[in-house]
Amino acid sequence: MSVGFEERTRDYCDRYAWLHEKTGASSMNMRNLSITLLLSAAIALPGAAQDLTGTWEISTQGGRGGPQSMTLVVIQDGQGFTGTLTRTIPSRGGRGGGRMESDVENGMIEDKNFSFQVTLNFQGNSFTQNFSGEINGSSIKGTIEGPRGQGRPFSGERTN
Repeated sequence: MSVGFEERTRDYCDRYAWLHEKTGASSMNMRNLSITLLLSAAIALPGAAQDLTGTWEISTQGGRGGPQSMTLVVIQDGQGFTGTLTRTIPSRGGRGGGRMESDVENGMIEDKNFSFQVTLNFQGNSFTQNFSGEINGSSIKGTIEGPRGQGRPFSGERTN
């Protein structure tokens, strides 16, 4: 249950008792009023954040146009999360390349929307990528924004 649910329910019950005492309302009217108040409390509750915890295989178009796959491992704690993003960087001209693992930073999830950042380091240069998207059960989709503001879509599936 959401934090504060008990307090709101107790408040509605106190209002119910006060109204019944002051008005002498019939038990049928009071029952209808109490049902209405409880339903109002339930509707007013904020939506629970989706569970992003797990391992995700993400696909996108790489910066040079080719397909790129990444593995996102998420550990969620309430509306925040941490984890790692691992990608395979292709070599260019016989140098560089290999697996690169980055820490997930500033991970946030609200309802079904999420966002996080990773910092990439290449040959002494670093830049941040911003991921934002939506979770729908065992799939995610969204946008990766680079340092120049260019965005590209991604999609992914939970593997565990």
